[in-house]
Amino acid sequence: MGERHALPEVAAVTGGTGFIGAHVVRLLVEAGVRVRVLALESDKAELLDGLDVEIVRGDLETGQGFDELLDGADGLFHLAAIYALYLKDPDLMFRVNVEGTRKLLEAAAAHPVKRVVYTSSIAAVGSRVGRTPADESCVFDPAGIDEVYVLSKAESERVALAAAKDIDLVAVNPSFPVGPGDINPTPTGRLVHDVARGRLPVRISGGLNLVDVRDVAQGHLLAYERGRRGERYLLSGTNMTLDDFMERTCAVVGRSAPRLRVPDAAVHGAAACLGAAARLTGISPMLTPASARYTVGKYLFFTNQKAREELGFTCRAPEETLRDAISWFTERA
Repeated sequence: MGERHALPEVAAVTGGTGFIGAHVVRLLVEAGVRVRVLALESDKAELLDGLDVEIVRGDLETGQGFDELLDGADGLFHLAAIYALYLKDPDLMFRVNVEGTRKLLEAAAAHPVKRVVYTSSIAAVGSRVGRTPADESCVFDPAGIDEVYVLSKAESERVALAAAKDIDLVAVNPSFPVGPGDINPTPTGRLVHDVARGRLPVRISGGLNLVDVRDVAQGHLLAYERGRRGERYLLSGTNMTLDDFMERTCAVVGRSAPRLRVPDAAVHGAAACLGAAARLTGISPMLTPASARYTVGKYLFFTNQKAREELGFTCRAPEETLRDAISWFTERA
């Protein structure tokens, strides 16, 4: 176990208007921390409505607002990143997720920031063969991966952990977070919503690790308080096959899970069509050829043993997570 740290008096948060970030901000405010959030000029920040937080308008890509965000802040939670399956300008992910992280951490080193929690992803963690869960020791291997988000987060984490030599930084790697407040929604949230509404009428092979966004948010605060400098912690939940995921999701809404199974080759063919449609319409699809190659037939299973043992991380049952996520989507419909 590492040295214990008190939560900051003033916390700077990037990505605080987003899915995970808004939950982190809420927990910080409830803990009595003064919170300052970096947000784009166009961001309505509706997930922060009713919270006593300061909004600083800025941009991770350009570095605008960094000094105002960090001035007087003794803690930094860096969650901002672009998470999308398709962008017309895919290089934007590298400019924001990688170079934006580099610029922000350089700025933090020049301010009185005592500690940083950097939000990475299980995308930056190497996988294991078959259904064996991966852990923090699994090194990311880019060979055969062309999914831009995955590549950008792996490189961003490399930049962040390298910065730990100059600034006290801990990384956390959420798996596939689900729950209330998925306003965009994320690709995982969209999958939950579509399965619950019967919009995905077939079964496909593979597996994922589902974790509640509220538990992930709590894991960020635990990492600040208890994480070891330069370490990363997997904030993962329950491993389940996609069959199990569909059964559990459909059970929440009283719907029968699909019976028809399609072969992986057919899924890859559909992904190619969806990718072509996205290039024509600019609308992000449920699946792209690159994301299909990364996920279909793969069991993206992870263990949170290190986070449990060193941080005291806990996670709730997936049934509660799925129920609350679906209720939130339903209320917004």
